[in-house]
Amino acid sequence: MSESERDNTWREILGVEGRENERRTISGEGRSFLRILWGVFIASVLLGVPSGSWLLYSGLSWLITHIFIVRVLSDFVIASFVILWGLLFASIGVIASSDSSDETEKKAFALFGLSLFFIIMGAIPAEMAYNLPQQLWAGVHNPFSPGGVDVTPVATSTGNSTGNATGLYLVTLYIKVNGLPPNATLIITNATFYNPFTPIKCVLYQTNVNDTTLPLTVHIKVYPVAWVTNIDHVDLTFLCNNIPIKSVLATNYGNFTYSYPS
Repeated sequence: MSESERDNTWREILGVEGRENERRTISGEGRSFLRILWGVFIASVLLGVPSGSWLLYSGLSWLITHIFIVRVLSDFVIASFVILWGLLFASIGVIASSDSSDETEKKAFALFGLSLFFIIMGAIPAEMAYNLPQQLWAGVHNPFSPGGVDVTPVATSTGNSTGNATGLYLVTLYIKVNGLPPNATLIITNATFYNPFTPIKCVLYQTNVNDTTLPLTVHIKVYPVAWVTNIDHVDLTFLCNNIPIKSVLATNYGNFTYSYPS
């Protein structure tokens, strides 16, 4: 064998070894890249799973009274959600690579499946939290407050032996339902009416809650599908023998005071 033939033979041998070294280098880089992906996946799961679990298993009352914390936890879930989508496509790239070994492809396929699973699971609590109406917060902290007053004459007379006007009046006191109380109970224990110029008596005549006896109990509930309350206001109509100047309803949420326009 001539010297030139020997040189060609060595170059061919070195070329083969060089390609094998190149493939080993590429395969090693693929394994290192996959290890990085797995590290990012673990960090993403540790970020998203506790946050999502907290949102998923917390009661509605806790969620709507801790809106800021809910938003932060939801942002954690969304961040994990975005990262997992990136890992999903990165694992597909590793699987599709012709330089990946069988072991690397198996690990990449496992990463693909787990990423897809946690993407689906993470979307549920985030969607629940972000869809909570802000009115729920108001409904928990201040579900009821006094509204307006209506006075309607029923029968009046010009006067009596004492010179005072007399008659019958329908006095309606309105109670506002604020926001969306998830499950609140209003108990009206007593109603007091004042008129400094003449004695006044009032009896509960009708309501919009199908009960005309005191104490009066009213349950307010929210229907989550449509986010509406079963009652958006409470109306109490009293039959009075004169026009009151001020009225007070004693409730389990404090006293509701009503002043009448002059």
